Amino acid sequence: MRPLAITLPAEKTIHLTLYVEYFVAILGGEKRIEYRRRTERYDRMFAKPWRRVKFVNGYGRHRPWMVVEIARFEKRADEWRVHLGRVIESGNLDLLHAAPTQERLFAVK
Repeated sequence: MRPLAITLPAEKTIHLTLYVEYFVAILGGEKRIEYRRRTERYDRMFAKPWRRVKFVNGYGRHRPWMVVEIARFEKRADEWRVHLGRVIESGNLDLLHAAPTQERLFAVK
């Protein structure tokens, strides 16, 4: 008798774009919650059973990216809170070498 083949559902992954400072903070474990304003778009988007989020920094083929577990969604009156788990995988991080630091972002000239 042959063993039954069990097909597990594909991991559900949502794609979101981040500014470099938030991308670096999540990658480094300093930022554990991603906030999004309540809009119809996010209400529809976050109603689905997502398990992971793929964050990208910027646009184009060679942008830095990471996939992070979603612990849970929290729906507030004016915002969504995406509670994040561990970083599962990442790529193109060598492009972050020119990422601005907090000091450079807020430097007074």
